[in-house]
Amino acid sequence: MSTANASLALSARASDWTVRIHRYSPVFMLLICFVVAPFVHADFIQRLAYPPGLDQDAYLVAGRNVVNHFVFMPGKPLYSAWMGLMYVLSGSDLKACFYLEKTVSVLLFAFLMAMLGLTLFGARTATLMGLWALSCKYLTLEPNGSHAFAASLSVASVLCFFLPSKAARLPASLLLAFATTLVRPEMKLPFYCIGLGLLAWHFVNRRKRDSQAAERSGLSDQRATYWAAAAAVAIALTALFALRSTTDRSYFHRLAFQEFAATYMDRNHLPERFPTRFPGRWDATAQSAVYHEIIPMAATPVEIVRFYPHEVLGNILYNIKTSVTRVLPAMFLAFDRRVLMLLALVLYCASFAFWREHRNPPPSSREGAETIRTVLIVWALASALVLPVVMLLHVSARQFIQEVPVLILLGTIALRRLVSTRFPLAWQPR
Repeated sequence: MSTANASLALSARASDWTVRIHRYSPVFMLLICFVVAPFVHADFIQRLAYPPGLDQDAYLVAGRNVVNHFVFMPGKPLYSAWMGLMYVLSGSDLKACFYLEKTVSVLLFAFLMAMLGLTLFGARTATLMGLWALSCKYLTLEPNGSHAFAASLSVASVLCFFLPSKAARLPASLLLAFATTLVRPEMKLPFYCIGLGLLAWHFVNRRKRDSQAAERSGLSDQRATYWAAAAAVAIALTALFALRSTTDRSYFHRLAFQEFAATYMDRNHLPERFPTRFPGRWDATAQSAVYHEIIPMAATPVEIVRFYPHEVLGNILYNIKTSVTRVLPAMFLAFDRRVLMLLALVLYCASFAFWREHRNPPPSSREGAETIRTVLIVWALASALVLPVVMLLHVSARQFIQEVPVLILLGTIALRRLVSTRFPLAWQPR
């Protein structure tokens, strides 16, 4: 009997420690990000050259324009506002603004990924996912920070389903998903699919609930309030950015031609074969040569498809091949500090031999397992819709940064499943 009582007491003590760890884990995750980041990226500034070139130069100027003239960048107004905030915090220094924004965006992404791991699995997996996000080589070294900011907002939209107020979860999640479209235009397709998917699930599932119980608890009034607030914020942002954005109707027109020309040059290895005539895929002279010699009859993006379908198809097939064989695996498995990540993965797997997770899932995960499963499935499928857009344009590592959160989550789940064959886990997503 005494042995049984001692076992129960030990179990209760372990349960109490598990609850305490889960309660204070957000603070620990934030501290880990700040403490580990300088060691992981000690040569961060030396490896990121300034000026960054291409898009990020335009974003830096856009942030300065937000502060000085209160005008926002067309297509990416929210990111220009974010850059304006970084410009103010950096003391109106464009160079300091660049490095500050990159540092904040990487730490924010790592922290949110750690929080996702915490809410789904626990503190141990949260630490692994945070380190994983912090060690993603091409996310960290990509000068264009808009993709990382969009990825952070996407993860935050999922975390909204762990809010204490059930009535606020869906409106807050959709509002943040809408915000991603104001950072990266290609996120509009995932947003529409996420919105339609979650709304359809919400209304279908709502029929199963007891409406009278909802009325007694006052959830209906709370839902109306949160929905009205989310709609008001979305409308206000849309109106503000529409009124205070610089007009550039030819932006997407130029983008389609530039991306087509860049992919064509890569597909035919023109910079390597003719370095003098085609010095680089983004060189204005080289791109002009592609326009006039390869697609001379095309004046609009639609005409490229109409008059040169074989070239468009060739670009798409080349983009698919490049994505599958090089870019996606690199985004997922290219670690900036390989030894550190290998050590973290080994310690994570070995820890299951002596540190078993609590029998019950964390409080935030215990309720609504079906809801979380639905949200994760809709989020993963909708995020994948960015891929067809990328295949039509130009494939580069930065175009897949929005897929990194989903890839890390899927990799973590697969790793836990693999470890569970040897050490049974206490809780897994159902």
